[in-house]
Parts: sequence; structure tokens; C-alpha cells
Amino acid sequence: RKSAGGTSEKGDHPLLRVHRICRASEHGFVAAAASAGLTPRAVFDPSANLLAQEYIREPQTLTAGLVAAALPECARLLRRLHDRVPAAAFKRARELGCGDGHEFDVFETAQHYLGLVRGLNPTGDVSWAAALPGDVDALVAEAANLAKSLRARRTLGGWYPAACHNDLVVGNLVRGQVLKGTQQERRLFLIDFEYAAVGDRCFDLANLCVNADLSPAQTEVVVKHYLAHDGDAADGSATAAAASESRESELLARVGLYRVLSDLREGLWALAHGTTLGPLQGATDGATCKSGLLEPVPAEGGASSEEGGGKEESGALPKSFYVEYAAKHLDRFRRSLGLSPPKGPGAGSEAGSGAGSSDQAGAGARREQLSKWVDLVEA
Repeated sequence: RKSAGGTSEKGDHPLLRVHRICRASEHGFVAAAASAGLTPRAVFDPSANLLAQEYIREPQTLTAGLVAAALPECARLLRRLHDRVPAAAFKRARELGCGDGHEFDVFETAQHYLGLVRGLNPTGDVSWAAALPGDVDALVAEAANLAKSLRARRTLGGWYPAACHNDLVVGNLVRGQVLKGTQQERRLFLIDFEYAAVGDRCFDLANLCVNADLSPAQTEVVVKHYLAHDGDAADGSATAAAASESRESELLARVGLYRVLSDLREGLWALAHGTTLGPLQGATDGATCKSGLLEPVPAEGGASSEEGGGKEESGALPKSFYVEYAAKHLDRFRRSLGLSPPKGPGAGSEAGSGAGSSDQAGAGARREQLSKWVDLVEA
């Protein structure tokens, strides 16, 4: 993985500054994760700002369907990451003053991206702000309340902080062949640690669940298997069992709230990334939506990308991909809050349709669920 543009060790290329990525920090995390068997080994050349990892033999990049079929394995992988990789893996980033050597906070990151879209980017470009929804400030205000609740009791029995991946799109999980002793075995790996930082392990769980589009029941399976390696109920007593059930309820609530906030971060990430591609001027060609899923038109030369497969390097996709990607995630964030989209020209023509009462009932249920999660987190 090499950064374009003659980047220095501190990562001063615009793309890295926008996303606060530091290759030295990434290498520190990868080295620690590799020693725990969670990712292939890596080498780093500071003079070229080049990071390379060992090739994964017979690789299979996971899809949402493959994640859903391997929930216990994915949960165990994340638990091993959070328990075995020490926060000291980020010491190098703090020394260099680059990357996310600080603690990762999804709401603070979303605010950072919003500022970039509004002109606080390396080029001062404000054209991408035209792609922001009209209610973006109201959405951010709602997110601030959720973030405040999450910060109030994030220690969760000493589980905070932990070393976290923070970018669990399904394409960042790869199954491959590995030599164990004299035998070959298939193993699930994590890759792409650009956004890794000290943070709340519940965000990693939520980020995986939302990116794999898991149902509430599937999310519960992930949490149960994540906790299966906990020692709370080891003695089998009623007290221990009650403590374990309480912990599971709180963990599910935190994952639920972070799952909502993940969409805000993802949507604003796309527009902030857009500021590295040049001014946004009528970026309406090059991508289409079918059945609500974005299908980017292959770039010149035949390259293409599948939705959910991971964030692409600058210029690999048309600007319209990022506009529609942002719209998809910000709309899902809005719906998770039980809010209606802002009315634009002609929006009133659909008002009063037969689906109105059903939409209102669904919005009310989502608001009630959020309130329950907040109560559990703040209890």
C-alpha cells in the first residue's frame, strides 16, 4: 500500500490528511495484529511511505452473505483483536503526531468530515457541500445526543479503551490459506488498518453488523458469540448469569447506537473523500441505482468496484459514486432516527400518499427503539 504524491513519513498527501491516515501508525497496528495471527506480516519503508503485507494464499474476500454465514467466526476474530492487540501499538503514531494516534470517536470523526466538505480541506474546495442534505445540521445535532449517551458509560467493565479496526466493511475480512506447523489450514484475516486506533470495541461490532446489513437477530448472534469468550458466567451461579445477561443487554444497546452513528460517518466520509478528487461539478454520470443498491459503471479500462467491498483509492471511481454512496448512508441514518427526509422542490406532490401512516408507524417504532437503547446505555 503506497501513498501517491511523494508523501513524507508524516503522511502530508491531501488524501492522507483528509482521512488522518498515517502509514507508520498503520504499520504499528499491523505488526501487533500479525503477532496475534490476525493479519499477515508487513514491512514498512518510511522513505517511500510504502507498506506491504504478505500475500494471502487462495484468498476469498468476504461478502455480506459470507459474513452472515460465519457470524461466530467473525465475532471470535474481533474479540481476539480487541483482547490481544495492545493499545501500545499506537505509540509510534503519537510520537510522529500523525494519523489517528488519538482515540477514535465516530461522532468527532463525522464532524471532522463535515468540516472538510464545507471547505476545511487542503484545497479549500466547497463545491462538495452542494451534495449535503438540507437537514445535515439537524442530523448532526441528533447524532451529538447519541454520542453523549455513549460517552457517559463507555468503560463497560474495564473494556474501554481497546485497539480497534474502525473500518469493518465486509471486504476487509479475507479468508485464506496459512501454514500451521506442517499443515495447511484456512483462516479468517483482517486487512486494511488505515483507520485503526484506540477506541470503543462496540463500534467495531456495530460497524461490521451495519456494513454486512445484518438483521437484529443476526446482530444478537454476533454479540452472544463475542461474549462467549467472557468469564462472567464461568462459575454457573445465578449471580454470574444475571451479570452476564445485563452485560449482553448493555452491549447490544451500545452496538445498536453505534450502528446508527456508523451510517453518518460513512456518508460524510464519502463526501470528504470527494474533496480529494477535485471540484464537484454536475457529477451525475457514471453510476446508477438499481433496487436501492449502487452499481458503479466500470471505470475506463474495465476496472470496477462492488458496493461494500471497501473504500477505493482516489480516482478509481466516478465522483457520482461518492455522491450516491453518501446519500444512501445519510438517508439510512435519517430513517434510523425516525426522521423524514427534507422537502425539496416538488416533494409535496407525494405527501399524503397511502404509505404515510405506515411510514409514521415505522418511524415511531425506530424512535422508541433508540430511546430504549439510550436508557440501557445510561442506566
